[in-house]
Amino acid sequence: MKSLHVSFFLVLLTLGSQSAWSQCWEQVWEDNFDGTALDMNKWSYETGNGCQISQNMCGWGNGEKQFYTSNSNNVSVSGGMLNITARYAPNYNNSNISDFTSGRIHTRGKHSWLYGKMEARILLPGGTGVWPAFWMLPRDNSYGGWPTSGEIDVMEFRGDQTNHVDGTLHYGSSWPQNQWDGTPYTLSSGNFTQNFHVFTVEWTPGVIKWFVDGNLYKTETQNPNSLNPASNNAVTWPWDRNFYLILNVAVGGWYPGNPTTSAIINGNTNWTRTMQVDYVRVYTDISNGAFANAISGNSAILRNETSTYSSTANAGATYAWNVTGGTIASGQGTNAISVNWGTSNGTVSLTKTLNCGTGNFSLPTNVQPTHCGQVLEDFENNRFNSYGFINGVFNTKVNNPNTAQAQNTSSTCGRYDRNASEAYDVLILENPGLGNADLFKNGVKRFALDVYSNAAGRNVEITLENSATATPSNYPTGRHTTYRATTTRVNEWETLYFTRISIPDANTAGTAVNRLVLMFTPGTATSGTYFIDNLLVDNQPYATSNITGSATFCNNETRAYSVTGSTGSTYTWTLPAGASITNAATAASVNVQFGSSNGTISVVENNSANCTSTPAKTLSVSSTGNCTTDLISAEEAGIEVSPIPADAQLSVVMPNKQSYRWQLFSAQGKEMGRGQQGSGVPISIEQYAPGVYMLMLEQNGTQYLRRIVIE
Repeated sequence: MKSLHVSFFLVLLTLGSQSAWSQCWEQVWEDNFDGTALDMNKWSYETGNGCQISQNMCGWGNGEKQFYTSNSNNVSVSGGMLNITARYAPNYNNSNISDFTSGRIHTRGKHSWLYGKMEARILLPGGTGVWPAFWMLPRDNSYGGWPTSGEIDVMEFRGDQTNHVDGTLHYGSSWPQNQWDGTPYTLSSGNFTQNFHVFTVEWTPGVIKWFVDGNLYKTETQNPNSLNPASNNAVTWPWDRNFYLILNVAVGGWYPGNPTTSAIINGNTNWTRTMQVDYVRVYTDISNGAFANAISGNSAILRNETSTYSSTANAGATYAWNVTGGTIASGQGTNAISVNWGTSNGTVSLTKTLNCGTGNFSLPTNVQPTHCGQVLEDFENNRFNSYGFINGVFNTKVNNPNTAQAQNTSSTCGRYDRNASEAYDVLILENPGLGNADLFKNGVKRFALDVYSNAAGRNVEITLENSATATPSNYPTGRHTTYRATTTRVNEWETLYFTRISIPDANTAGTAVNRLVLMFTPGTATSGTYFIDNLLVDNQPYATSNITGSATFCNNETRAYSVTGSTGSTYTWTLPAGASITNAATAASVNVQFGSSNGTISVVENNSANCTSTPAKTLSVSSTGNCTTDLISAEEAGIEVSPIPADAQLSVVMPNKQSYRWQLFSAQGKEMGRGQQGSGVPISIEQYAPGVYMLMLEQNGTQYLRRIVIE
């Protein structure tokens, strides 16, 4: 067989740091499903297809195809397991939307919790359109109907993507302004339909964390508000009320896709899919919140700044701090330290010990760039004199409340007192001279503003408008784009960088923008005082694209890496030990000659105004050795590849029916595509030109080769 010097792309899952303080959780509720029927002291049935609630809820608001019942064919307990089974049942209950029955149980009205650790050990069912979930809803809609009062999805699963699950929050205004923030967890091998796995959330005041089998993969925080996108509703963090538990298996809908019935059952009228639950447990935190928001402090630092970092003070606790990139000036051994920073990024780490356990936590810090751009207003020399309508009270020259802070040493600044009677309180700047506002929309430029406020987690928004078409009553007409930043400090200056969150009116041209509208905590009827300074257009090339190129290499191999280039910019590359660039070292595209060392490739862009991109773009790379492994013929290995010739789709069926990785090469050896696929799940190939290709497959470290023809 012919040796082929080709390496495979490996999907790497980077997990966040995990705290070891499980012994500080005390179990307060459980169901081990040891009986022969569902314990009705703990659970209740949800029945119907949603139409019983309202016509808008038919299909449970998601286009789902199942009718939930309390029948033992759909929900049963046996052998120490809860079984929730979806079954094919065409036109069930004379419904024209329900072709399946299934089960959904909940603890509403019987058990709910404010904070805690919720977990379940579950074996998930696979199949196109299958949608099992373990999730939570609020006991009382204190902030309004769904999703304004929040939703916590501990785990939801697409049956056609068997190697990953999602952890998700739902929040914001009512549909269609609702928001959601989800993160997938991907198994390194196997899939969730083969073995039981433990799905967990740890929910403490202001922090929610998601785990699979004890591996932390998602964290959301209230302060600073980490939701992406941030809530556009007055309630920016509704997860401070009691929630109850839900287990169900849905079929169809927007999340797993909405295939035809025949596609789901594949002609099998006895089609069933069962989720098995070994146990559900709820724990309470007996550390009194000692490990919630374990490190508080600023992660965005200035060069040579001194900052304070702290953890909650708990009786009997010990604190061991460590800092990289700076030095601890004072406070070691206490719950608060002062850090003198230098000029490099770093990390603040803490080991906190109580009698019930130890937690290890870290907070990365990033050195912020020097302002690089056009100043619109600094409330001193560069004064902006054309203000339009103002809801609140605006003073354009007041004394800086904290001139000793390195973030802003200006003697004067602006002060804005919000009008609490206005939900959308505005401060309008007329004719700001932004040029073509499409440069902001496309990420070439962004806004920056220094802010000093008495609360963290407050949203500040900028909307760009055309004054000839935008009126107070015709939103969204005339609104070009909206940008948002969120405060993270209390009574300290910080520079907020604004991120685009919406394009209200795509018909408003960038060249027609002649108004900048500044809003503080929009959508709320709250008061507040904001000191502001240095409103500017930031021209630093922060939008440099991610690095493209292979994450693996053979020893001594040369590979190409690139970022999207900008006219007039140069690029500074950093490589692993033993690697070098063989072409123009400051170009946007480079050829890297590797040695044998793993490491990280990073690049920063330096534009014609001597601004440097931040943060640096990085790509972790690793050696696959000398790449002398012979490839096995796919035919010899019993791998079914069909059809050949192929045109739009190609199917690969592995003998063990497990997922695999693939790469497609042209006849000249050029890589054309790659991915990871479930056995039998079609690979789309319609984008490739007709011709002869080589398909390389990899599973469990073994590589296979198959010649294919695309028509």
